[in-house]
Amino acid sequence: MSKEQGFETDSSAYKELTLGPDLSLLLQEQLGSHSVAEVYEDSLELRGNALYQASFIAEALKGSDLEASINNLRNGTLSVLVVHGIPVDPEAGDPPADGGNPVHKPTYYSEGMSLAMGNILGIPSMLVDEKKEALIHQITPVKGREYTQSNEGSVGLKFHQDLAPIRSMPALGYDRFMPDWLILTGVQSGDGSTKTFISPVAEAVCLVDEAVQDVLRQNRFTTDPPDSFAKEGLQPEYRPPIHAILKEYKDKVESAYDSSSNVRVVDASDHEAIAALQAFEQALQQVKREVAIKPGTSVIFNNRRVVHGRSAINPKDAASPRRWIQRLYVMDLDRVIKSSMGRLWSVAIGGGLLSVQMGLPSERLLELAGVQSS
Repeated sequence: MSKEQGFETDSSAYKELTLGPDLSLLLQEQLGSHSVAEVYEDSLELRGNALYQASFIAEALKGSDLEASINNLRNGTLSVLVVHGIPVDPEAGDPPADGGNPVHKPTYYSEGMSLAMGNILGIPSMLVDEKKEALIHQITPVKGREYTQSNEGSVGLKFHQDLAPIRSMPALGYDRFMPDWLILTGVQSGDGSTKTFISPVAEAVCLVDEAVQDVLRQNRFTTDPPDSFAKEGLQPEYRPPIHAILKEYKDKVESAYDSSSNVRVVDASDHEAIAALQAFEQALQQVKREVAIKPGTSVIFNNRRVVHGRSAINPKDAASPRRWIQRLYVMDLDRVIKSSMGRLWSVAIGGGLLSVQMGLPSERLLELAGVQSS
């Protein structure tokens, strides 16, 4: 353990875990008995029912190494957890061609495991303007979007964190709304050649000097909205916020960094800030780990303390079986409480708990809640 310019760093905050056959069998039984199919319904109440079913699956993890490791993610001891050996859908069907919700998926094992682990970790959450406020996101190549820096592209995806602009409040920094954790679960691996890159920010910070860190903590940077948000119709006059790259929370280094969305300096003549960005990117490259997210594998990481990316997807994966990952955003209840609910609402409904970002258009919130507006 060391400290860099006031930030606590821990290079051991990465763990890989393989479930034993007994736990895998117990989870498979629970997944067969408690379907979470309603997670794809538009109604918040029905999605809450899916989370309620997932709570029974989570019960099967009580006392296991996996539950203990997820708790370590929650308390900050771990930043990255790679889990192998989770139950796999007997038949996944075809990934959605448009990147939306799957239509003909016969079973919901991958969704059930994601929601069960998310229930232990924090609050499974929706983000405004991301995948039409879906709870489980389908990450798969989409025809016509191959060259985008997005979850629907096939080209290599640059280092980034999942940021969250709010259309109605563009001046707010992305870090106010970004999810605290991501759960990525493999459904199909395509030809198996694609790797996900994981770079813990604390490890990268150790490789840059204090002067660079000082620059990265200043509001000298801006970032375009992620491609997936822009696709949902941000207005042309939208101006991205000015922000810092590094911040501190509970003595841990966090960042808001997205090179896939053109992170850059505000002042093009600010050569000191340009050099700091370049140094940070190089450090992230130096500490990156590679993970193949195959069926039966989930990668869970702190989205504020880890930067991730992806190698290119084989163009042949445009044909079945395409690479197909599912993503779940999870919010930190403690951070929500500390922000006096200014960052999002927590909605208890249908036996489940969801978080919904403030800034969601009221008509859409009423629609999700099943209320008919007059």
